[in-house]
Amino acid sequence: MNYGRVKMRRNDKKRHSLRMRMLGMNISITMISFILYGFLFVMSINFLIGKYINNDLDFFLTEVSNNLEIRVEYVKDTISKIRSSQDVMSYLENGTDTFEKEQITEQFMELVNINSSQNKGKDGEPTVEKVYLFTQNGEVISDFYYALLSSEIDEANRVIQNVRSVYRETRNNKKGFSNYYYKSDNCLYLACPVLDEQMEEQGEVIFEINLESLKNIMKDVDYYENAFWMIRAEDSVIIQKSAGDIEVPNEVLKNMGHSEPVTASIGGKEYRLYNQDLCLGVSVSLGIPEDYAIRILYDSIDIYVIGILTILAAGLISFGIFTYKMTRPIEEVREKLKQVQGGDFETKLPDYDNKEFHEISKGFNQMTTEINYLINEVYQKQILEKEMELKFLQSQMNPHFMFNVLNAISLQAKIDGNEQISRHISTFSQLIQSRIYRSDTEKVKIKQELEYAKYYLEIQKFRYGERLSYSIDAEERLLEYYIPKLCIQMVAENAVVHGIEPKMGAGNVQIQIFEDSGNIMIKVIDNGVGFNTTGEVNLPLKEEPVSQHHNRVGLNNVNNIIKLMFGKEFGITIFSEEGNGTAVTICIPFDRKEEKE
Repeated sequence: MNYGRVKMRRNDKKRHSLRMRMLGMNISITMISFILYGFLFVMSINFLIGKYINNDLDFFLTEVSNNLEIRVEYVKDTISKIRSSQDVMSYLENGTDTFEKEQITEQFMELVNINSSQNKGKDGEPTVEKVYLFTQNGEVISDFYYALLSSEIDEANRVIQNVRSVYRETRNNKKGFSNYYYKSDNCLYLACPVLDEQMEEQGEVIFEINLESLKNIMKDVDYYENAFWMIRAEDSVIIQKSAGDIEVPNEVLKNMGHSEPVTASIGGKEYRLYNQDLCLGVSVSLGIPEDYAIRILYDSIDIYVIGILTILAAGLISFGIFTYKMTRPIEEVREKLKQVQGGDFETKLPDYDNKEFHEISKGFNQMTTEINYLINEVYQKQILEKEMELKFLQSQMNPHFMFNVLNAISLQAKIDGNEQISRHISTFSQLIQSRIYRSDTEKVKIKQELEYAKYYLEIQKFRYGERLSYSIDAEERLLEYYIPKLCIQMVAENAVVHGIEPKMGAGNVQIQIFEDSGNIMIKVIDNGVGFNTTGEVNLPLKEEPVSQHHNRVGLNNVNNIIKLMFGKEFGITIFSEEGNGTAVTICIPFDRKEEKE
């Protein structure tokens, strides 16, 4: 038992296609080769140009810092121009007593030149949007990058007056002169004193700086994940910084290089850091993780990576096509073997140019030819064996010409004047003398078979009298089809002898003929004693002693005859209810072939 299970498991073992194995092997070899080549290529590139990546990163940091310095230099240059202008300085000392307000405002706007490329930068967005110049007594002239409405100018003047008040208060609390930074939501105000040649303060200039422009200058730094930047004023006051939450320790800020980038650890990650002092007490600090050097490296060699992937894809496709063509004969052999397995022994393989497959094709074709010959020979023998078995089964139902004796008895009964006995014996004689026992016929029409069954039932009714009744219900169109002779009569005989006869009381036999699922169904139903079981009865039936109720060899014969003539899918089925009767159903195909009489 265990051996059988092990054998079954072995037979159920999953089989793999040789074509798929070859294809997988070729693709794997190709991919491994190109992966190794790509790895060696990347390592070589990394070794050769990796040392230049830090220089590129340092250049990037200094370039961003220089872009910011240009914007801050605009503020410094504007202050220098104001201090160098005699007219503006005279205005600060004397007010509008010396100059007309419009005249000095025009000169101030020329000095400020707020629309200059230095203020707008490459992106065209101004860093300084408003510039205010205050005298000691509070007079102010201004220049705006954007044209403002009167209400907007009044609001701007109100805000700038507040900024100036805070600046003057802060300056009075400190020694010397210093710049002042005031930050609001979107703006940064830078207030610077205007000193004359004797270093005496004559007024102050206040710049309104757009913080978004500073962010745009530093946006290239934000491209790198975990990078940071910050713009600081005097006393390490942060004017603006990146959106990230990276905290840079003060000791790191103090040790950051002021002439060239340095490497330091922040939060367990190595950074490339750079710090630059701009002007007006402003400095900028930047940091980018060093692992982005690899990213810069890959960005520089992406064309080579694309080339490698393209070659890899072309190689895989080429190997796939090559493998498919080389293994196509194997697939054809497999398909032909399937056809042979399905019973097609006339299939042939084509002749191949390849020597090995030529031999396989030659052997396969020779094999199928021989198998086809053997199958046909065996098949013819099986036909003969079926015919012999059919004749043998039908011979069991031959009454050995008892009609000769019956005719003599019928004649004697008629001579004696017993017409009833003579008539019934004559009926039975007709049954015996019918064409069903001719040696050259095996099938009869269903209507003829019903006559034989009716002869038999009439004789049995004469025997049992009121204890037996019968009925026949058939679709007229089905009566012209053919059925093996004696099938219905044998089933009806089985119903009477083994079903009704042992029954206490009246019995009934029904014969129904109808079509179902494309076949002819003949059902013989009795209300006799039934089998010794309830439900479907399995065939073949076991032979039992004659004393038993159901010695039904005839049902086995009917079933075998039908299967031999029409196929294994046809035959009889039996359903029984113990003590309440049996239903025997004959299933045959539509057969119109008449046999020679």
